Parts: sequence; structure tokens; C-alpha cells
Amino acid sequence: MGWNNLFNFSFEATPRCNLNCGFCYNVWKHDSAYPQGELSLDQIRRLFDKTLFGLPTETIHLTGGEPLLRDDLEEIVEYFTKKNMFVAISTNGTLLNDARLDTLLRAGAKRFELTLLGPQAAVHDHLCGQPGSFAQICQAVTSIRKRGIFVRIAMTATSQNIDYASETAAKAFELGAGEFIMYRFVPTNGNTQKFSHLLPTSAQIKAAISKLDDCAETSQLPIKIGIPIPPCELDGPPKHIHMTTCMGGVSKFIIDPTGNLRLCEQSSQTHGNLFEESFFFKPFSKPARSFIRQIPAECASCDQVKKCRGGCRMLTPTK
Repeated sequence: MGWNNLFNFSFEATPRCNLNCGFCYNVWKHDSAYPQGELSLDQIRRLFDKTLFGLPTETIHLTGGEPLLRDDLEEIVEYFTKKNMFVAISTNGTLLNDARLDTLLRAGAKRFELTLLGPQAAVHDHLCGQPGSFAQICQAVTSIRKRGIFVRIAMTATSQNIDYASETAAKAFELGAGEFIMYRFVPTNGNTQKFSHLLPTSAQIKAAISKLDDCAETSQLPIKIGIPIPPCELDGPPKHIHMTTCMGGVSKFIIDPTGNLRLCEQSSQTHGNLFEESFFFKPFSKPARSFIRQIPAECASCDQVKKCRGGCRMLTPTK
């Protein structure tokens, strides 16, 4: 089992968070019309009993908000584990003390993804707005590795910290992470005007990718780019890191805290509530196919478009 299946589900278990990062993409924070609320444990069981029935999927990725704010997270993990699913948890790491880690592992959690925004406390703590969080995350990663569990370190790269990307990757591997992934900052619903101050420049992106490529070659450890960056934005494709394409609506699906289906974490467009509608035909629906087939206007005539699929749909005008 792993993170690669025909269908990959991310379940936003709660909209609540103990941090208030300025680069947060959670759609309910930026769209006042977005449905609010949080499912109870019983509702989660009923929703996924219905949604997962007959589907060829092995993995559930629990995220948020901050999922560790749910007192019943262990019961949620146990529910999916009993369905023979591989349970991964994405967390900011500040609440993952030894006691909580042990109860989550006993419930069946198999992997963790923790956020690290820089190689030093001065960078990380400033960006997430909570002094001491860097030390908490470092301790959490160390504790996870002591128990022999795989942990991936994730970095959201904004204009303010992307210059530290390779140093952050080096710090992640020093702590014992099995993988480092950099997510290029994407504003909710592609609102680049409102968040222009956080968008990395083209020069910053090129430099960061180049240095990460060197880091991957030196360390021989896996480094990935989690938000699509078309090769035409770079001086050339990196040789040692994995670049992704947009898989929203292809193999990746988001289920929000109230059961609504989305195709992209950064998009507030919903595709029905799975209490009321079946997931089974959603990947083949007209709205889903339309989302998948979107390409940036300037990419329409490019002979590489089928390979890179035009990058992130939230960052470039499409047609």
C-alpha cells in the first residue's frame, strides 16, 4: 500500500486550525459563501461507507485545517484502518507530542506529512506566526522516526521563504525525513492580485528548483515538487527531482469537512455533496472532464501540453 492508487482521497477532517498562516489556501477562509461546519464521527462513517463502496482505492489522506484538533481523530483513523485503508495524516506538527503520536499509531496511522517552512526557527516561526513551532516540529519528526514510521516534510514556498528551499530540504533529511516536497504557493481560487506579495518570482522558482536538483543529487534522497510547474518556466527540466502534473479530477479528489467534493485544494468550486450524490460517476461528469481539459491559453499550440498539462489551473488563465 502507499499514496498512489486509482483514486486518492484527501479528507479535510476539520476547518479548525491552531495557526493562522498568511499563505493558507483553505477555501473556507477566503470564500464567505463556502459551506461551514464539521462532520461528526458517525456522519464520517456513514459518508465514507457510502462513498468508498466498490471503489478501487486503498489510501485516505487526512488533512484540514489541523486534523489533530479533532479529539476523535484516533477513531477516524481506526475506522479507515478497519476498511483496510492506508491512512496518512498531514499536520502542522505542533500538536503531535509523543502521547498523541502513540495513540494515532495504535489506531493504524501509517505515514505523516509535516510542514516545515524554513531551515531555522527565525524563518519558520515568523511565517506561521507561532514562536516555538519550529522546535515542536523538529521534535515531532524525531519522535516519528524513532518509531520507524515514514515521514515526509512539506514546504509551502512563498516569495518570503523559497530562497531557503534547498536548506529546508537539507534540514528535513537531517531530521530523518524520507522525502521532501515543495508546494509552490497557490492562492485560493487563483486570486493572484490579492496575494501578489506572496507569489515567488520566476527567478526565485528557477533558482530554487536548480538548488533542489543539486540537493537531490548529493543526498540521493527523494525530492518532489507538489504543485505543477511547466518546463517552459524553467531553464530546463531538473534531472534528480520529481515534477508533478495536475491530477485534480484524474486521480486526486478532495472531500471537505461537510462532505462536499472538490477537484482541487485551492478551488472553492464544489461538485456535489457526497451524502446526497454518488461519487461513482463524478470523475466522468461533464464538470470534472471540463476541469481536467482546461489548459492555459498560451499553451494551446505547444507540442508538450499533453505531457505537462499546462501547469496549475489556479495560476494561469485558461480556455
